Amino acid sequence: MKLLLIISCLFLWQVQVSADQKDAFYTFTNQEGQQIRAEIMQVNNDQVTIRREDGARFQVPVSLFVEKDQTHIQNWQFRNTMGDSLRSPFDIELDTMQIRRSETQAHNYQHRDCQVKFTFTNHSSSEWSDLEIEYRVYYLDRSAYSRGASSGRVRMIEGKEKVKSLAPRQRHEFTSSSFTLTRMNLKPRWRYRGTSNRSSQDVYNGTWLRVYWNGELIREEVTDDSLKEDHDWPMRK
Repeated sequence: MKLLLIISCLFLWQVQVSADQKDAFYTFTNQEGQQIRAEIMQVNNDQVTIRREDGARFQVPVSLFVEKDQTHIQNWQFRNTMGDSLRSPFDIELDTMQIRRSETQAHNYQHRDCQVKFTFTNHSSSEWSDLEIEYRVYYLDRSAYSRGASSGRVRMIEGKEKVKSLAPRQRHEFTSSSFTLTRMNLKPRWRYRGTSNRSSQDVYNGTWLRVYWNGELIREEVTDDSLKEDHDWPMRK
């Protein structure tokens, strides 16, 4: 009887909320379709404590809410317990696998075969499961620059990594697909018509990484903030 009274008070108050309320709170829906805006304060087993926009707190069963909201509560619990240790930076390192050289009648080339190496550790006391990691690696192909182009062409490779489980204190490593950064030098007595450029060098611009759990973004990291300004990576729907 007490729980029913709490639930009634919790959802009936919603009709009095003004349109000027902040959007920092999540809109919860119960199994009967009633909605309330509140923020999660604590999750303890099958109970969740939420704070309404007027400051009132309630502890209710997680099962009170629809399945989508139950998933939201689970994701919140992950971010605020196991997810805390993900706030330490990923180790994102450009790794050179090999260097090759070649030449033509007019050019000398140095080809640097690369990959990006990712490393992170579960610093929590709980096992992680079903993490999904997506990454994008950007580099500037400047092969046309030596022939007079004003700049190079940005290229991007992308990939995914699934982490089925990761025990406490365990480290996980993986690498991106490989790509090649090339340096070109024009040989003596050769030149391009209309430009004084005699060399070009491809440039690694950086890596953009996202971590998902249960379909929800829990971490995002870039090696250079300018990547977010220069490139568009739509969020998952």
